[in-house]
Amino acid sequence: MRGVVFTGDRQLEIRQYPDPSPGPGEVVLAIKASGMCGSDLKFYRPPPGEAQRALGLGDLAAPIIAGHEPCGEVAAVGPGVSEAEARVGMRVMDLEMRTWYGAPAYFVLGAVHAIAFWFTVSFFTPFILLVAFFNERRRLLHDIMLGTVIINNSARAAMRSEPAR
Repeated sequence: MRGVVFTGDRQLEIRQYPDPSPGPGEVVLAIKASGMCGSDLKFYRPPPGEAQRALGLGDLAAPIIAGHEPCGEVAAVGPGVSEAEARVGMRVMDLEMRTWYGAPAYFVLGAVHAIAFWFTVSFFTPFILLVAFFNERRRLLHDIMLGTVIINNSARAAMRSEPAR
């Protein structure tokens, strides 16, 4: 199997690894995509080994295969895994949520995040939509903030003006 590793100093490498085999109660996933976030970039930016020490992993010399929001398919099932739990070819995704100090998330933390998400969506959605009415390109606020670019050229304009078939 191949893995993209962060070697430090903003460098990446694609490396070969032995194919894993599942143990009791485990499955092996064929990863199709994986989300990246700021915590993954802690291994990307500093010199090799510095991020591992800062995160309390000691002098871990091995580079980090980043991405903790994977999705893919079950490639192999270990003993003790029922058909209802996982079967080869089943599509899966995972999002691991942990506290800042590495412990698993707990109910109150999840509830606070859910309420904060609801509040921000409820509060900011009208502003996001209003921005579209008051800028000449009719772009939404998050498009402007994230730098999303909509390319309008003569070929696209001609395609949009053709009648639907």
